[in-house]
Amino acid sequence: MTHAKQHTATSEGVPVWVTIWPGIHRNGRPQRILVHPQYRMLQQLIEKAAKDVRCQPTPNILYTPDGRTVSQLNELSPGGDYLILPSGCLYREDSVPNELLEKLVTNSRSDTKMVTGFQ
Repeated sequence: MTHAKQHTATSEGVPVWVTIWPGIHRNGRPQRILVHPQYRMLQQLIEKAAKDVRCQPTPNILYTPDGRTVSQLNELSPGGDYLILPSGCLYREDSVPNELLEKLVTNSRSDTKMVTGFQ
């Protein structure tokens, strides 16, 4: 299986933005975070994200909205959405914030319209 190379802050040396969502609060507000090229480890980003969204105790894992764990900076997609949960909490589908769910549904509908041409 081959994987397409992702363009991230660490692979290209250019900063990229990601959106971090506090996954413990269904109505939590997301924070856009700039992933700097000087970040060498995912934990540096997680610590900044935890501080920005007030997620305590500080976790050591980020999740994609569908529950996959992110273990390295090069797994981040520019403009991507990620969940952060307090240390000791595990991902659950009902921990995805409402606003993120709405965004994902809207994006999914838009993608379907573009592919099929149906409205």
